[in-house]
Parts: sequence; structure tokens; C-alpha cells
Amino acid sequence: MTKISTGTITEIHCCALDDGPGVRTVVFFKGCPLRCLWCHNPETQNANPEPILRGGQHVTVGRTVHVDEIMDVVKRDIGHYRATGGGITISGGEPLAQVSFAREILKQAQASGIHTCVETSGYGDVEPLMAHVDLWLFDIKGFPKDYEQLTGGGFGLVEKSLLTLLRNGANVMIRCPIVPPFHNTQAYDDYLDQLKTLYPGIIEVQRLPFHRLGLDKYEALGREVPFIPPIPSADAPRSLPTNPSVPHATNSPNQTTG
Repeated sequence: MTKISTGTITEIHCCALDDGPGVRTVVFFKGCPLRCLWCHNPETQNANPEPILRGGQHVTVGRTVHVDEIMDVVKRDIGHYRATGGGITISGGEPLAQVSFAREILKQAQASGIHTCVETSGYGDVEPLMAHVDLWLFDIKGFPKDYEQLTGGGFGLVEKSLLTLLRNGANVMIRCPIVPPFHNTQAYDDYLDQLKTLYPGIIEVQRLPFHRLGLDKYEALGREVPFIPPIPSADAPRSLPTNPSVPHATNSPNQTTG
């Protein structure tokens, strides 16, 4: 694979607690092949930088960065990672849309003994990253038959990616947004309960609470909101635990687990 040392991101978020175990630095890639109806980060969908309205002024969201710039930020919190079992998470957008760039970041993180995590829809080629990812946060977004309606892409490639990871012994945690009216049914709840049987090797299946925080971003981008979710009810799924019990680094040569 061709080495690509630059890519497009929207931001780097330090000291995150909900994107994998421990304290993490999250790199948000720009560009995603899917268009989930409830997407709360629409600024990460288009691959190129674009204008967004913030504080009454148009600014550019998205910039080209070098892997060295990202690693300079990531390494600042290496003490926190070792104390908490944390590390780096590549999110998006869709990391597989810039797979060569993601690979270079993950390789450098591993060389520094940093736990690596990728949050993905599975809509792309996972194989180039498999040797460099300690934990996959893999999104399942609905019944297979509903995938194209909900996301704009079919389930076939998603399932292929999931099976590829599991057959190669990857650590995979499934994360499932629960967005009424698409997911808050007994039938869908039963389906999620069956995922570990349907796909042996999954570590855990997590249900993610939905929210409405992304609605204002569509207006700021000059786009129509594709779907307005209802106001969350008191019986919506609770937030994720800040430090879920999952395996730590298995590939990083110098990783300190905790």
C-alpha cells in the first residue's frame, strides 16, 4: 500500500472518555461514504474543507494535516493513556475513507506503545488496518434490510468487513445507536441480543443513546436536516460507561495496560 502521510480532518479532541477505554485522543477524519439520517456530525461527511457558520461568521471546517502533527498532539497525553489504559481513537467521518492515512497514524502510535482504536461503520476495506488496531468500535445502524434506506449504503460491505475482522481474531465491540422510530422496537432489541450469536467473537454489544445535538450543524452548513429525531425520553438508553471493560493492546509492542 502506498504510504500517505497527509489527510483531511475536522478536529483533534483530547481527554475524551466515550470513544474507547481510558482517556483518549480522538482524531476526527473528514469524509464519509454514508449518509445516516440521524448523523450528528454532518461537517465530517464531505471529504473536502467547506464553510460553516459559527458565531455569526463563516469559517472553514476541515484542514489538511501531516501524520507528524497528529502524533505531536497525541503524545502529549501518553502519561494519561498509561495510567488509564487509554490511547488514540480514529473516528470521523469514516476512517476507512482515508485508509492509507489512518494506517500511518496507527503505525506510529503503536511504535510509541499507544493503544489504538478505530471507530467505523465498516463501509470500506478493513484489511490494511487490521495489524495496527487494538480495538474496533464497529457501528451497526439497523436491520440489514433497512440499511440502504437508513444510511444510503447496503449492508453487504458492512457484514464483509465485520466477518473479516472476526475471522482474523480482531477485538470488535459493536455499538448501536437507538434512534426512534427506527430502533426502539422489541424486534430490533431482540436482533441486537442475537448479534453475538450471529457473529461469534464479538466482545460486547452496546446500545448508544440518541440525541439532537447535530441539528444546528445542518443549518450552519446550509443544508436541510434529513431527519428530526424526537425529544429523548426518560427511558432512552443510558450513556456509555466511561471505561468499558475491553481488552487492551494486543499489537502494540510497548503498551502498558491498566
